Amino acid sequence: MWIVICGAGVLLSALILLISGKTKLPAACRRPGIAELFQKAAYRLLFYFGKRGKPSADAVNRLSLCLLLLNVSNLLAFSAAVYGRLHPAVSNGRIERGDYLSGERELTVSEKDFGTFQVNVQPRHYTEEETRELARKLKRSLPDKMRGENPSLQEVSQNLILPRQVEGYPFEITWDSSDYERMDDSGRIRNPGGGELQLTAHFFYENYQDSAQFSVQLVPEKKSVEEAVRDAIESAIRESEGRNLSDTYLQLPESAGNIPLHWKEQTGEQSPKILGAGLLCCFAVCLLYDSRRRSAEQARQRQLMADYPQIVSKMVLYLGAGMSIRGIFYKLSQDDQRRLQEGGEKRYAYEEIRMLCNEMNSGVPEAKAYLHLGERCRLRQYTKLCALLTQNLRKGNSTILSALQREAEDAYEERKNIARRLGEEAGTKLLLPMIMMLVVTLVIIIVPAYQGFQM
Repeated sequence: MWIVICGAGVLLSALILLISGKTKLPAACRRPGIAELFQKAAYRLLFYFGKRGKPSADAVNRLSLCLLLLNVSNLLAFSAAVYGRLHPAVSNGRIERGDYLSGERELTVSEKDFGTFQVNVQPRHYTEEETRELARKLKRSLPDKMRGENPSLQEVSQNLILPRQVEGYPFEITWDSSDYERMDDSGRIRNPGGGELQLTAHFFYENYQDSAQFSVQLVPEKKSVEEAVRDAIESAIRESEGRNLSDTYLQLPESAGNIPLHWKEQTGEQSPKILGAGLLCCFAVCLLYDSRRRSAEQARQRQLMADYPQIVSKMVLYLGAGMSIRGIFYKLSQDDQRRLQEGGEKRYAYEEIRMLCNEMNSGVPEAKAYLHLGERCRLRQYTKLCALLTQNLRKGNSTILSALQREAEDAYEERKNIARRLGEEAGTKLLLPMIMMLVVTLVIIIVPAYQGFQM
């Protein structure tokens, strides 16, 4: 019915605009472009159906704007009706599901004899075999999508394109680089030059995980025309240096190909020395920053390892009391927030747990959130714990409590070993100051004694 009503409205509007095409407008109403056509229609309608006399410019402008908006909305409604008729959501009693990224949608459907109903259409979920097949296709097609402006992955001189999502595939993709000094996980070349590295793509879809490794060969960027000319000039200079040594003058090349050359002496200045000193200072600052960053990273890892036994023990305690794994993490996050409000020290492990809770609150699947926790901590202990929790979600492991108890015992034993090793390292670090103090003590004793013997 609506397609008939909207179609009639479109035809009526077209007829009115066609009839009004030759209407003469007063100068005060005239506007350039398509607005003038609607003003003519408004002027004609007001002239025939309005009050006697010529319509005012204000009334013409108001009505022309209303006609424009009405026609636009009518065209949109007609297009929607036609699209709905050509692409019906319900066909032979079936509703096509969207892909994984389209999300769920709610439709209103009607039955001839029993009225209307609300239907919640979930996106299509792929079977395990379909997911594997899609992963295989994606692995084959990724190299072409990755190479960007490069000829291939074996000849890379420009930044790569590492997609996080590929159209037509339900996977979320994360990337790892074997050499972040040369290329990061976004495909950006950080240190141009030759060399081979490996890029690893991790695919995630619901409970499915997979990975693929791609070999990348970095090559130096092709020389520009200017660089090629410079190389030709340097070659010509080398040849002229050893030619005609008996001449009074050394003749520099006058041209490089078709390009004339004009020479002058590069006078010595203090600017290069100052610039070099500045670069050295920048290099020293970078080294100092890198050293501090490594020290901060080591301190973070030591703190994570120190807090790990306590976290596992609390999980065992709360799990034995009947709490769920998800609820335990929320409890740990709330306790840490309370401790911070009381002026406690920031603990990285609980910061990561808080981030885990935020991910789960934002809709990230629980298994994927555990995997992200292990990736952020980058320690074997947390990776093992996250693997246990993920396995418990997938297989419903009834022995999770006993597994966590064993993990807590192992964690405490490992903490003792770490404390013992740190003590040995501290003793080794104190060895040099002790030797220096011994040398000073010997000097204080031997020098006066030697002077006494001489007297």
